[in-house]
Amino acid sequence: MDNFREWISDNLRYILLGVGILAAAVLIFMGIRTFTGSGKNDEKTQSENQVETESANQTGEDEQETVSASLEKDAVPDVTKLIEDYYKALGDKNVDELKELVDNLDPAEETKIANTKYIEGYENVEVYTTEGMEEGTYVVFASFAYKCAGVDTLAPALSQLYVITDENEELKISADAVNDSEIQEYVNTVMDQAEVVQLRNNVQAAYDQAQSSDPNLKEFLESLGGADAGTPTPAPVSDNGTEGQQNTAPAGEGMMTAADDCNVRIAAQSGSQIVTVVPAGETVTRLGEENGWIQIEYGGVVGYVYQDLLR
Repeated sequence: MDNFREWISDNLRYILLGVGILAAAVLIFMGIRTFTGSGKNDEKTQSENQVETESANQTGEDEQETVSASLEKDAVPDVTKLIEDYYKALGDKNVDELKELVDNLDPAEETKIANTKYIEGYENVEVYTTEGMEEGTYVVFASFAYKCAGVDTLAPALSQLYVITDENEELKISADAVNDSEIQEYVNTVMDQAEVVQLRNNVQAAYDQAQSSDPNLKEFLESLGGADAGTPTPAPVSDNGTEGQQNTAPAGEGMMTAADDCNVRIAAQSGSQIVTVVPAGETVTRLGEENGWIQIEYGGVVGYVYQDLLR
C-alpha cells in the first residue's frame, strides 16, 4: 500500500494531465454533437417553414385565381348555347322551352313571359363567361339587343346570369341564385373586375347611342310602354353592379298599385335603363322616394317608377 501511495505521489502530475486531456476531449466531443444536432434541427425547421410558406403562397394564388378568373367571350361553348337558346325561347315566349333551360322557373314568371307585349325578340346575343363559386358553375354576362314593338332600332342591354350543373349533369340557368347571399357576394366580386366594368360601360354607351340615333326608340323607352324585361329572375345588370338591384333597404313602407303600365328604371331619372315594366293594376312594394321617383320592389327587381304612375 505504501508503495502504491508513493507511486501515485510521484506520478500525480501525469495522472491529472491525463484526466484533464480526457475531460477536454469529452467536452469537445459533446460540443461538436450539440452544434451538429442544432444545425440539423435548424435545417429541418427551415425546410419545414419553407414548405409551409410555399403552401400558403400556393393557397393564396389559388384563391386569387378563383376571384380573378378572366372573363372570356364564348369560353364554354355549352354555356353559350344555353344562353342563346334561352333568349330565343324568351323572344318566342316559349314557356315550355324556358322551363327546360331555367332551374326552378317561378310560375309567376311564366305568366309574365307569356303576356309580354313590349318586346318582339332578342338579337345579337354575345356570351361572356367566368368561373362560378363551385366546379360546374359559371357567372355569365349576356350582351344582347331587344326589338321593341313598332320601333326599328334595337335597344342594347346586358344581363347577368348564374349557370349551374344540375343533378343530371345538365347546364341550367339558376333562378334561385339571386336569393343566395353567398353567390351574390361572389358575383359582386366579379362585377368589380376591370373586364366586367368595361363590358358594362360599352353596353351602356351603345344603349345611349341607340336612343340618340332614333328618337322613336328614345320616346318609346321613356313612355309608359317601354321595354319589358320579360326575363325570369336573372334580371338586367344595374348601375351599382348587382343583379336586379337587390336592395337592402327595409320594406314595409306600404303597397302601391300601378295606375298604368309603367317602366321600372335602375336610377331615379328618365334617361336611365329600364329593367322591367309593371303592368297596370299590379301591386308593388314601396321602399322609398327620391326626387319625385318612388323606389319599388316588384317580382324580385328593385328600381324606380315616376311617382305619378303609382297610387
